[in-house]
Amino acid sequence: MLRDGSHAFTPRLSSLREISVMLILGAIEGMTLKRPERELLPFTVNLVTTKEDLARAVAIRASAFMRHNAPAADKLREGEKDDERDDVVLLVARSKLDGGILGTIRLQPNLKTPMHLESVITLPFPFSQSRCIEFIRLGVLNGSSGRLVSFALAKASYEICVAMKMDYIFLCSRPPVDTMYRRYRFDDFLQGKKLDLHYAPGVPHTVLCLPVAEAAERWRLHSQAVYRFFIETEHPDLAIDFEQVRRRFVSREVVEPSVALTSEG
Repeated sequence: MLRDGSHAFTPRLSSLREISVMLILGAIEGMTLKRPERELLPFTVNLVTTKEDLARAVAIRASAFMRHNAPAADKLREGEKDDERDDVVLLVARSKLDGGILGTIRLQPNLKTPMHLESVITLPFPFSQSRCIEFIRLGVLNGSSGRLVSFALAKASYEICVAMKMDYIFLCSRPPVDTMYRRYRFDDFLQGKKLDLHYAPGVPHTVLCLPVAEAAERWRLHSQAVYRFFIETEHPDLAIDFEQVRRRFVSREVVEPSVALTSEG
C-alpha cells in the first residue's frame, strides 16, 4: 500500500514477459544490422583456364622466386607438370588496368593424388584420413600492390577450402618468408623441425598447418586485420568458378575429368 492509501500495481508474471518481449522487439527494430563491407580491388582473381594465362603465371612465379634468391628458381622457368594436372587449381590475380598477371598460387588437394608434402613425410592420424590441401608456388609481381595481391590470393584460396569442405591447409616455407604466414595463425606442424624438400631444394622448410574450421575464430581473436579482410569484407573481384573447382576436386569415379587448358582465340 502506498502512503496515499492506494495499492501499488504489481504486474503478473505474464505481464512481465510481455513487457520483456516488447522491449526486446523494440531494441531489435532500433538496431542497425552490421553488413559486410564491400571493397573493390584493382585486380580480379580467377582460375587459370588457358595456356596463355598459364605461361604468364609461370613467368611471374619464376620472377618472384628469383627475386627472393630461392634455390628452386631455375627449375621454375619452364613450369611444372603439376600445373596442368586435372586435380589441381591455379589462381591468378589479373590487373584491371592492362590485364597483366600480378600473382599466382597453386592449390593441390589430396583427394585424388597425395600432396607433395606426403612424398617427404607420412601424415599421422587424423591428417592421414582428412581432406587436406597444400598451398604451393605463391609468386607475386614486385611492386607496391604485392602485399594486397598476396592477401587476395590467400583469401580466394581459403574460400575454396571452405566451399570444398577441406579440413586442413598445409604449406611449406623457408625463412624468412615463413614469418609472413604467422599472421594467418598457422601451426608449426613439426614443432620447430625443418624439412629438406626435393621439390624446393636448397633451404630447409618449415611445415605449417591451419585447420580450416578454426581459421576464422583464430583470426577474430588474434589477427584483426586478417579477420577484417577475409571475413568482414566482401570482395566481388574474387571471381572464382566454384563449379570448375568442384569438378577438379571430386573423385574421378563421380565426375568426368575437367576441361583441359585451352588456347585463347
